[in-house]
Amino acid sequence: MGGVGSGKSTVARILASLGAEVIDADEVALSTYGYDDVREKVKARFGEGVFLGDGSIDRKTLGAIVFADKAALFDLNAIVHPKTLELMVQRVDEFRAGENDVLVLDVSLLAESGMKGVCDSVWFVKSRADSRRERVKSRGWSESEVETRENLQTPLAVKESMADTIIDNDGSREELQRAAAANLARLKEHLFPTSPSSRGQL
Repeated sequence: MGGVGSGKSTVARILASLGAEVIDADEVALSTYGYDDVREKVKARFGEGVFLGDGSIDRKTLGAIVFADKAALFDLNAIVHPKTLELMVQRVDEFRAGENDVLVLDVSLLAESGMKGVCDSVWFVKSRADSRRERVKSRGWSESEVETRENLQTPLAVKESMADTIIDNDGSREELQRAAAANLARLKEHLFPTSPSSRGQL
């Protein structure tokens, strides 16, 4: 977990480079737009105007609507989240049937999603507001858009209180890599000190 632009996905990529399997919940959520039942519900709620000529959902237009209207965002989440959770559970089951020993759930809305209960450890990536805003400039977001998105999520202080591991991301990339690696090693030692074949999720 973490604020917008805190570096959650960067930490996930570092963990992937260390051998962990990663499920990106944002990618899973976007994939739900490919399901006919989801598209039909989006059309019924938001109209034809949020679709492109090829029948796919215009994410930019839909995003502008839901991040300007909390009720609209609630409705979209009610459409997308059940399918997202279903697909996430499928992916977790696939992990459990595989050979890897660590699964990372990169979930922006972990506090809201109901996925926290399946995690052995919850990490919070902490970064100053000015650092986070600088990072999201590459996404083309304004400061007001960042504030709007964060105001629609669980407050950062609450997210931090839910975590058992805090990763500071106000230093260099090398420092972030060292922190992620050290905490991953500690987690493995805690979860399976004598059995390297045990499995864990964070």
